[in-house]
Amino acid sequence: TTMKIEAEDFTAASTLAYVNFSGKGFAEISNTTNRTFEFTINTGVAGEYLIDFRYSNGSGPWNTDNKCAIRSLYTNNAYTGALVFPQRGTDEWSDWGYSNSYTITLAKGANKLKLVLEEWNINMNADVNTAMIDYVRLIKK
Repeated sequence: TTMKIEAEDFTAASTLAYVNFSGKGFAEISNTTNRTFEFTINTGVAGEYLIDFRYSNGSGPWNTDNKCAIRSLYTNNAYTGALVFPQRGTDEWSDWGYSNSYTITLAKGANKLKLVLEEWNINMNADVNTAMIDYVRLIKK
């Protein structure tokens, strides 16, 4: 079973004019916008799930510039790991792909997750750490 949780259901949708997203919009994460992005996932079945994020990052070419967005993922207040949102091409903000994934354990009912820009999530560029989040994808294992 696959679930999609739209980012714009938990924070204001971005007004940037990008296309090819799912749902009604997408959310920006950057050094100044949504430094902490919290959302709740309601599951009907407890257990292990794969989690990843559909995102875009047009901050630069995919092979240089060191402008990937990096965030720490927390599942029910426990640190899960770092999520990486690499560049997908210069100004390719409407080109969507998936972050790395983790296996997380969710309880039946409400589960609190959050993406946080921690001090150790600074990339080699330091000034640019931006991505657009379309949705969270959960796949029941």
